Amino acid sequence: MSKKLKERLKNALQSSEEKSLETLIGNIGEISISENSEENKFLLEKTKEILNVQAKASLELGRIFEEVVNRVNDNTYCKWLEFNGFNKTTAFRHRRRFNLFQRVISQRGKELVALCSYREIDKMYKEESKYFNLLEDETLDYSKLKTILKSQNEDDKNNNRDVKLDFENIHELFIKLDEKMEKLDISNQKEIKKYLNKIWKILGKN
Repeated sequence: MSKKLKERLKNALQSSEEKSLETLIGNIGEISISENSEENKFLLEKTKEILNVQAKASLELGRIFEEVVNRVNDNTYCKWLEFNGFNKTTAFRHRRRFNLFQRVISQRGKELVALCSYREIDKMYKEESKYFNLLEDETLDYSKLKTILKSQNEDDKNNNRDVKLDFENIHELFIKLDEKMEKLDISNQKEIKKYLNKIWKILGKN
């Protein structure tokens, strides 16, 4: 294959991907802000444009952050983020959206991932198997997904009120803790270490 042909194929593919992403979010319901129906249609189209710009930016940032974090060590990565005016938490959220977007197969599911807030993305990651399958449902819309997530949040709050620790078996959590932590990302490792330090400080006072 000639160099020119390769370049043309590359440009065509890139153009196709960009076009697909620009029109990723197409169905967001209706807008009834104005008393004029034509103005509402106009505002709906502009809202779609805004959502698509935001989604594309978040996904592109997620892709970039993911490539860098997999190429350099953690210390270098943090310095690079700071150099570019980002903090690690924000970068982590963009990376999560990008990774979930890549994994979802259905176009409708990708649209929902693009629409979701960072908190909603985090919630789906905590119960990955449940929500990953749900996102492949072509009949699911954003309103239904939000309702499901909200309902799950209420259930979690109710369950947390009656949490009972099984102290007899709690030692099992710490068996091969190092190995378990190695499988987690840096952010979750730091979170666990923070709470472990709190536990040791409290126990040390008694």
